[in-house]
Amino acid sequence: MTKKEKEEKLENFKTWVTFIDDRVNNWKKEIPEDIANQFDWSLKSLPQVERYILSHYTRERVANIENKKDIDAIASYIGETFRLHLPNARWSLEIDDKRNIDYNIPTVVTTPLAGAPISPFSMILRVLNDKSGDVLRRIFEGTMSVYSKMQQTKN
Repeated sequence: MTKKEKEEKLENFKTWVTFIDDRVNNWKKEIPEDIANQFDWSLKSLPQVERYILSHYTRERVANIENKKDIDAIASYIGETFRLHLPNARWSLEIDDKRNIDYNIPTVVTTPLAGAPISPFSMILRVLNDKSGDVLRRIFEGTMSVYSKMQQTKN
């Protein structure tokens, strides 16, 4: 990939991050109000998001291009909720290593890195595979646990 192509990808990514709120708010306007009102960027909203995913999507529906806008909004909501509640978290985009599983996919990372980058798009598939209703909570708690242990050993 040329330098210009990388710069363009990063610029597109920055724009994507800038419009997370708009994307999520537009999606919330399309779903029933009683459900949308539960999505308040809190950790307690994560099980509701999982219930929504499990009741509205299959792996096939997630892959269907017609659902791209909604899936993007759901992944944006999950990732932004994680970013807001994990210490020193930020959105990131891997564009250097094409072999990386998260190549060109927005992820949330902590500084210092507490485990692997968190891919909200992959989490949607994990929710559908697991079907337990607590995948997002387990991922969040696992990341927090690693981060806390790293901070304890640092001090």
